[in-house]
Amino acid sequence: MKDKSLVLQILLGIIILTTVGDLIGDLRDYNLETIKSLKAWNYEKYEERQSLFNLRSKPWLEFSYHSLTLTTLAFKIYLLLGFYYLICVFHSFEKEKFFSPAIISYFKKAGNVFLTYCISVFILNAIYYSTFYDKNITKHFYKFDEGYTLLFACGIAFYAFAEIFKKAQTLQEENDLTI
Repeated sequence: MKDKSLVLQILLGIIILTTVGDLIGDLRDYNLETIKSLKAWNYEKYEERQSLFNLRSKPWLEFSYHSLTLTTLAFKIYLLLGFYYLICVFHSFEKEKFFSPAIISYFKKAGNVFLTYCISVFILNAIYYSTFYDKNITKHFYKFDEGYTLLFACGIAFYAFAEIFKKAQTLQEENDLTI
């Protein structure tokens, strides 16, 4: 079991390194030069209508860009927590503690992290594209690509694994009591 767990840990390590690389790339790209190329950055035509609710004013657009970008980066860091929970599951498998409450908890936590990440990033992307590109966000729903769909499916699968392992734990406890 240790060699299979080692292979899974290596694969998970590669995924973590890829996520960290993506996070570093996003941090490098985070600047105002990016926002200047966006359609909505044409705030000059909205300048005469400065008010508290002028959503096309330069201060509002700068605030929106910074808050949406930093929140998305924070969720990517949060995603690393889900990978940490999976590493904890693999370590428990190496110790041959297959049906422990810790594994059930780690599967639920990993599922929660993945689902929260996917839903939150989807909402943030919808807000981002509707703010900076076009008011019609329906044509931007295709931005929810395969990576998010896979993470969403993994989150649901981890919840299912938690329930399966919980049922197996109760069956093992009943089996241990009858012997």
